[in-house]
This record gives sequence, C-alpha cells and structure tokens, in this order.
Amino acid sequence: MKDHTNKIMLIMAMFMGLMGGIIGQKLFDAPDVNAASQVEEVRAERFVLVDEEGRERAVLESQGRSTRLALMDNEGLEAAQVVVSADGQPAMILSEPSRGKIFVGVIQGGPGIDLLDSIGIIRASLALDRQRMVSLTLNDSQGDPRLGAGVDHTDSPGVSMFNQVNRE
Repeated sequence: MKDHTNKIMLIMAMFMGLMGGIIGQKLFDAPDVNAASQVEEVRAERFVLVDEEGRERAVLESQGRSTRLALMDNEGLEAAQVVVSADGQPAMILSEPSRGKIFVGVIQGGPGIDLLDSIGIIRASLALDRQRMVSLTLNDSQGDPRLGAGVDHTDSPGVSMFNQVNRE
C-alpha cells in the first residue's frame, strides 16, 4: 500500500510541476528580445540618432510646418541637412566649417546652387528661373558680383563683367 501511495504522490508531484510550469510561463514569460518584430508606425516630432558614446549623429525633426534632417560630423557639427521649409521649398546644405558650404534648393524663382566660402559669403551661384533662363554669377570675396553669364529662354547668351561698384 505504501508503494501505491508513493507512486500516486510522485505522479501528483510531476503533474503539479508540469501545471506550475505552464501557468508560470503564461503569467510571467518575458517576450524574447531577440525575436523579430515590426511596428507599422512610429510618431514623434523629433528623432535623435546617437552613436555608442551617446553623441548626436543625426536629427530628424518637424518644426511648425517645416521638416529637417541633419547629419553630424565627428565633432558634432551639422555636415549635411535636407530641409523642406514651411512654404514647401526643398533644400540641401552640405558644409565643412573650414571649407565652406554648398546650398542646393528650389526656391520661389526656381532651382539653384550656391557655393559659400568658409565665412558664409556666396562666391558662385547657378540658377534656373521660371522663364527658363539659366545664369551663373561669380562674386568677389565681399559677395559682390564680378562676372555673370547666362542664356535666356530664347537661347540668347550674355556675359557681363562688373567693376567694384557693380557697374558693367
């Protein structure tokens, strides 16, 4: 009889252990952090990407009706930006403080490219206006135009040189 009671107790212990394991797993099981998951949508006004040392490497943000993506260099300075202004005009800015900036954008007049020196003065501009005139302007170190060249919508070329007071 004692053997029979021991067998029943052993079977009951195994059954209770099995049931306890199943219930514990259902109640306290943490999700597998290595399991692949997909989120349909994440909403925020600002996202910041940081490197392993916590330094900002990229920022995606919405400010009012404008949107900006900025990528930082190794010193934490903005090296590249893509911007859509509040009035919907897109632009891209590439910069390196000691060398200058390149601005590429589509503004109200049309698409254009500006080259800026290390102190922020526009030294060269290439533009296409709404009337399909393309122009190139070269400026001096003060930002004053010195040479202009263009082709208008009738394909007529033109070249202008300016003296120090912007007269042809």
